[in-house]
Amino acid sequence: MLLVDAIEAEIGSPVEAWPSSILTLLFAFDHHMPYAFTNLQTITAFFFGNNVPLNMACQLFAAFSYHPLHLVKPQFTYLYNQWSHYPSSPSRSMYYDLDEGRFKYTDGTYATAFADVIPDFCMITKVSQL
Repeated sequence: MLLVDAIEAEIGSPVEAWPSSILTLLFAFDHHMPYAFTNLQTITAFFFGNNVPLNMACQLFAAFSYHPLHLVKPQFTYLYNQWSHYPSSPSRSMYYDLDEGRFKYTDGTYATAFADVIPDFCMITKVSQL
């Protein structure tokens, strides 16, 4: 399959090295399933973050998921444009960077286990007093 070979060359890793969650979503994607947009965003972030060109990402997703290409292109294009033009927007998404072997966000920052926001104690007491 020439498309798979081309994408493997772009990413620099064979399909077998991709996260199993991405492969599962690619082969079992159903636009009727719950959280379909979230799953689509996860796949798109993986391709975007690993520098797969938009057209190739759309074609591979359509081929593997049997989702029609004419429906895939606008969805992928929207997310690719959002992340490339507004990197720190609230729509940023986490993906697995195959080159670095760790999770990153589409804005280029690293995802850490301790990135949760810890609420300020003063703010908690103010809210509880209301």
